[in-house]
Amino acid sequence: MELKIIQSIPVSISHDDLIDDIKNDKGQPVSKRIRNETKNAVKEVNRLINAKAVYKEIPITSENGSVTLDDDISIQSKKLTHLLRSCDKAVVFIVTIGSEVEQMINREMNNQPHYGYLLDAAASLAAEAAAEYVNDSIVQNLFNDGERTTLRYSPGYCDWPLTEQKKLFKILLNDELDIQLSDQCLMSPRKSISAIVGISSNGSQGFIKNICKICKKYDCPYRRTS
Repeated sequence: MELKIIQSIPVSISHDDLIDDIKNDKGQPVSKRIRNETKNAVKEVNRLINAKAVYKEIPITSENGSVTLDDDISIQSKKLTHLLRSCDKAVVFIVTIGSEVEQMINREMNNQPHYGYLLDAAASLAAEAAAEYVNDSIVQNLFNDGERTTLRYSPGYCDWPLTEQKKLFKILLNDELDIQLSDQCLMSPRKSISAIVGISSNGSQGFIKNICKICKKYDCPYRRTS
């Protein structure tokens, strides 16, 4: 499958989303002053979001407990290998909300660090919402009768090293999004997400939708129960 671009992803976050995120992070009541500042932060982030994505469907080969992506890319993650073992193809994608939001965050981190934190938190929620939009769009467009899809999985999750990000970039090599990868394998703009979604055409035998269901690290902050 050729590389596909999704332009102008419709993403926005709400004031309530950011308040809930702050409550979970701090575990304390949110003051009236912070509530007013969160309203401004959400407004500013929503104004500057320019969300785009690139994705590609690739074949998966499973053999002797290992998984190969796109014919020649091996995975260095036991959990992801286990997740994809019954899949015969996958979709890899990168999504970003653009550089303007990051420029504003950097500015405010220097001028008003507490407000910069709110902007950063709001932008993270926006990036996650953009990734969910892309994930849902891919599933709806590619899902056929009898096929099942895993939850998305990103480099840096669990035992999949962040350095594996290079492999996704190799598959999705494209200048359309203008996303750079640092020597530490961090993306720029920072509010960008890369991921893989496994697709199984072989029915339900051995299929795992959510690898967290069989992981014994119960205190993991990223654990997904659904």
